Amino acid sequence: VKSAAILSSSVVGVRDNCLVYQMTTRDGQTVVLREWIKPDDGSSALSRKHSNSTQSMLMMPGFPHTAMLVWKYQVEHHHLSRHYRMVTMEIRGMGDSSKPTLSSDFTAQKYADDILDAITLLNLNNTVLMSHSYSGCVLTDYLTIHSQTKLGAIILTSSFTKIDITNPAFGAETFDPEFPPIAPGLFGLTADLGDYYRANQTFGDYSFFDPPNHTYSDSVLATDMLVPPATRQAMLLPPRFANNAILGTVT
Repeated sequence: VKSAAILSSSVVGVRDNCLVYQMTTRDGQTVVLREWIKPDDGSSALSRKHSNSTQSMLMMPGFPHTAMLVWKYQVEHHHLSRHYRMVTMEIRGMGDSSKPTLSSDFTAQKYADDILDAITLLNLNNTVLMSHSYSGCVLTDYLTIHSQTKLGAIILTSSFTKIDITNPAFGAETFDPEFPPIAPGLFGLTADLGDYYRANQTFGDYSFFDPPNHTYSDSVLATDMLVPPATRQAMLLPPRFANNAILGTVT
């Protein structure tokens, strides 16, 4: 019997610019949610929180990053934070959420239920569900299981909805041609990411800054290293194949 998801009381975090919640999922995992609020004007974080009538953005990270950094530019952008309730979701296995090591902990049903419960417990309104990279699979999991329930829009940025790293031709059609040969190490399925990057002296810059922000890249690498190889394997094996036809039903 599934239990209901539970949301903790909020605590102020990250230089008073967000409210942090821990959601205990239906199967007992922990998912961390951060509600980003308008820039500090000298008042308390709670008083700067938007009303529930404001349209919401729920932002999920790419693999194996933390949503707090992937969406750093967006959540700190003054215009967006004045007009939307902006929430980043560390999907299970990433960021400071739980790091389970069984593939059965990363099913489409569990991903979809986590999103629905986050939207419901935070009372998000007309939600814009946003994905980056791997979380495109998670977004389509939600559409497949819960349709467009509680959603106002979806945004997929550099996202994919299927992945099979056991296929030698993995990524040939959707990634840069140089990507497939380095994928096993890049995803850190067999070794610590720090060891891999030290040996190969390469790390993708996901900051979307020009020129690249190396301090930001260092922060991304540090949080990536918090996801152990066993969790990475559980998330990527077996292959994930979403029903792409579901995207054709979106209105």
